[in-house]
Amino acid sequence: MSSKTIVLAYDGSEGSEKALAWAVKYAQENVAVTHIISVYEPIMAASLEPTFNVGQLDQERRAHLEMSAAAAKTIFTNHHLEAKVILFDGHPADEILKYAKKVHPDLIVCGTRGHGNFSAILLGSVAHKLVTYATTPVLVIK
Repeated sequence: MSSKTIVLAYDGSEGSEKALAWAVKYAQENVAVTHIISVYEPIMAASLEPTFNVGQLDQERRAHLEMSAAAAKTIFTNHHLEAKVILFDGHPADEILKYAKKVHPDLIVCGTRGHGNFSAILLGSVAHKLVTYATTPVLVIK
């Protein structure tokens, strides 16, 4: 069996947890290395109350994302699978697409919806952009 590379879009949301579970099974079956990509998207300060501490909220959100990504890696490690955590700042879909062009994965895996602002959309904006613009196959886990 040849080694494969997976890029897993992960933000700790319910959708990305389902994608994580699928990616673990796939990695086990295909001797795959998984790149867990978490992207921190800064808060738009203009949309919050003037008295709101944006800096503190940004720090808390970033720390939560980092802890979630580390926990995801631990799941792979506990299954004796190789995984790398990569953290970016920016727009999630853009950063994932840039990274995928760099590492040329066999597959990009994501959930249908994450922690984005438009969680009611059937197919989340990140998943939609990945499916539309990726040159690599994208699997969206429902």
